Amino acid sequence: AAAAGAVVGAIPSVSCHYCVGELEKSSPVPVVSLLAAVREEILRRGLKRAALFGAKYAMASKLFGSVPEVEWVEPTAEEFAAIDEMYWVLVRTGKGNAELHEGFTRIAKRLCAEEGAECILFAGTDLAVLFNESNTDFPYLDCGEKHLQAILQAIL
Repeated sequence: AAAAGAVVGAIPSVSCHYCVGELEKSSPVPVVSLLAAVREEILRRGLKRAALFGAKYAMASKLFGSVPEVEWVEPTAEEFAAIDEMYWVLVRTGKGNAELHEGFTRIAKRLCAEEGAECILFAGTDLAVLFNESNTDFPYLDCGEKHLQAILQAIL
């Protein structure tokens, strides 16, 4: 990587961050960790309770224990399966639609209103296709966006 001119490395996937610690130890260039960037933002916001949306592996990972300060709000088993299923529809099609947006939003609002989630973390990079500031009326943190910001900061 360094021989090819790379100045930083990154893993552009939440699920694959299970090995980021090992990569950081062996990489010839600094590795910009999504987990570290997201943890920093969670602490900056003072979040104490949050939920994860993404593929089932990313949701089950709880960000691999990288944010012990957060209590993870759990969707019901049915919601967990629905989030995973909707996420994979989004991945396969590469575009969002009103039905997917509504499905994710309904679950997010319930988790915030009934379970005390202060924020929904988008732990699936494809969710950026579906949600943005103009169409999202629940608190969220796009993990992929936060990672990209950290990568750019490291490069610049």
